[in-house]
Amino acid sequence: MISRLNELGFRINTNMGFFSDDREKRELTLVKLPGIITGAIDELSGYVKKRMSERNTLNYEIDGLVIKVNELDVRENLGYTSHHPRWAVAFKFDAPTAQTRLIDISIQVGRNGRVTPVGILEPVKIAGSTVSRATLHNQEYIEMLELGIGDTVSISKRGDIIPAVEEVIEKNTENPTVFKYPTTCPFCSSSLEKDGGHHFCKNRDCPERIKRGIIYFAGKDQMDIDTLGEKTIAFLFDKGFIKAVPDLYTFDYNQLLKEEGFKEKKIANIKESLENSKQKPFKKVLTSLGFDGLGTSAASDLIKNGFNSINKIIETASHNNSEEFSRIEGFGEITAQLLIQHFTDSRNLKLIEELKKIGLIFEEKIDTQEEINPASLPFTNQTWVITGSFEQFNPRSKAAEEIEKRGGKVAGSVSSKTTHLLAGNSPGSKLDKAKELNISIIDENEFLQMLKQ
Repeated sequence: MISRLNELGFRINTNMGFFSDDREKRELTLVKLPGIITGAIDELSGYVKKRMSERNTLNYEIDGLVIKVNELDVRENLGYTSHHPRWAVAFKFDAPTAQTRLIDISIQVGRNGRVTPVGILEPVKIAGSTVSRATLHNQEYIEMLELGIGDTVSISKRGDIIPAVEEVIEKNTENPTVFKYPTTCPFCSSSLEKDGGHHFCKNRDCPERIKRGIIYFAGKDQMDIDTLGEKTIAFLFDKGFIKAVPDLYTFDYNQLLKEEGFKEKKIANIKESLENSKQKPFKKVLTSLGFDGLGTSAASDLIKNGFNSINKIIETASHNNSEEFSRIEGFGEITAQLLIQHFTDSRNLKLIEELKKIGLIFEEKIDTQEEINPASLPFTNQTWVITGSFEQFNPRSKAAEEIEKRGGKVAGSVSSKTTHLLAGNSPGSKLDKAKELNISIIDENEFLQMLKQ
């Protein structure tokens, strides 16, 4: 494919290698792609070392190589995990490092009370950017490093992205101590409590926790109120203009005309973004509440299993029967108990009621007039694998959505647990394996008929 793109005049990157014990394949590849490196399989490790030594001579940043199986039919057979294709593996280079001095340690408190120490560093250049802050994880990590303010430290950018303090090179000779967490929250003076490897501020009225919760709610991955970024929300909160999530919608933003940096156009954009956010689907609203254990995946699973409105979730939680939630695949007893705790809490229920009145969506409509029992969905307990190309389902994720909507699961490879193979044009080796295992094979026309039924 890359050879063909090259022939057609597309710009390609020739910083690649092709390794095979078949000499003819290597020679043919070199003819089609002059400039790339070829070799036998046992020469691969030498190629990796060569690329590692040359990384700093490139005019772009890289943090490693990707090693891929070349044959498309073998890729099809290897399939995918939920995270990555099995036919491609990332080889990460060692993280670049630098030395600097730890000036201070700042304590941050998250929306759910978790305390995180952040190292304030003398700015230092590393991997193309200037680093002045690095997470220190928790007290145990600090003690493991024997880290104190004023120490000279080695820092890295893990994955060339995340700054981290790796070790102490030299202790501060004037005050050679190890940093200890404060015993109280720096924002509300409540006692900090240790739970597992982390410390928590358990005070739900902690101003920093409330502020972080509002910032989370408006964030890009939640309600995506793009005109209300972290700095703007912090300004509104610190000034006392907003005190909780519902205030985002009820505050009179015209008051900001008196404040520096707020003009009529900016205020109009904020109002428009807030109105648009009222159209966000139930799943987004549910995750934006910021409750522990209720991320995007858990919210999707709740809705798929018949909990398509906030009222159903609250009603079920009120029964205090964890089995009603723990029966959902992927939900254990801990998640079920968290849901009961969240949706019987009077404070959370008040928040939900206020957001309902504001006009946020707290229900996902279902197509039929009848109440759907998850056990009655037509593809319940079925595991499908999709292979080949289709006229009506391009990309294939469209077919996967239809299967999941009807209670089925979609897997990446054929196994003894597969119940159906949806086979399009050029189905590859998955079709052969499905035949071997006597799995039901469905073509596109049959599938369309099943969906209509």
